[in-house]
Amino acid sequence: MKQLLVIAVSATIAGTATAQTAPPWDVQMQLDPATGENRITALLVQRNGTVETYAPDEWIRPVLEGYVQAASRILVAYGEPAGPEIEITRGVTRFDGVSGEPMDPDRRMTLVTDDLANSMLLNIADDRDGMTLRFEGGLPNGPGPDLVVLEASLPTGRISGGCPGVPSPGADPMTISRPGGDPVTLPAEAFWDFGPAGPQLNHGIADMADPDFRMEDIDQLRELELRPLAALHYFKVYGTAFDLDELGVGAGERVERLVLSSLGEIIETSDGPRLCWTADPILVVGLPS
Repeated sequence: MKQLLVIAVSATIAGTATAQTAPPWDVQMQLDPATGENRITALLVQRNGTVETYAPDEWIRPVLEGYVQAASRILVAYGEPAGPEIEITRGVTRFDGVSGEPMDPDRRMTLVTDDLANSMLLNIADDRDGMTLRFEGGLPNGPGPDLVVLEASLPTGRISGGCPGVPSPGADPMTISRPGGDPVTLPAEAFWDFGPAGPQLNHGIADMADPDFRMEDIDQLRELELRPLAALHYFKVYGTAFDLDELGVGAGERVERLVLSSLGEIIETSDGPRLCWTADPILVVGLPS
């Protein structure tokens, strides 16, 4: 199975440029056991030969402008921190006894721009623009990395119910581009494992298990009554940094929109061919120039 996975990844990456930017030096996080929130307190990134520390109030936070869910049979769409009222068993997904109200629609729009490691969008599309982010005033192309991308995935080697029989490669590979532009691939090895994401509660609806059901726009993400369905505590935080130079952006030029999508891998699993390892963004923010 591992050989099949490697062949699929290599074949897909061959069609696009592969990112060369190194991961951050560190992603500092602090878990509050009283609330279940795992808060990102700083991003450490090397720029111009110096390791710089960026606190949350320095991040350039985009607006989530577009969203399409991957065509996968996974019945959750996003996650938020699971508080102490939710029974969590480390390393186990729990479905029974999980309940709660749908998340506020406006809150859903900030899942990939807040400072919580255990809030995220799950399974963004591979065949369309999975997630479109708009930077008010534009994201400047400064010296070194301009963007930090954090992604949630299984620990390397763990087997997912969504991809039965196939060990996880670690981070889920994805692509990044300007709207309509040539994508650059962020492969699994471009990401570094920065530790546990923390306890989380994943929201969705049973209809998502139907292969014909798919969320295809941001209005559905806002308006569907997605409820808590699963509680878990085994995702890891994987992070990478990205230099806008790799998209052909000139020094000092500003980019208003960026698109992230899953890479799109059909893997032969123990349950037949499936779309596996779709990306689950935790955080995508720019760095000041």
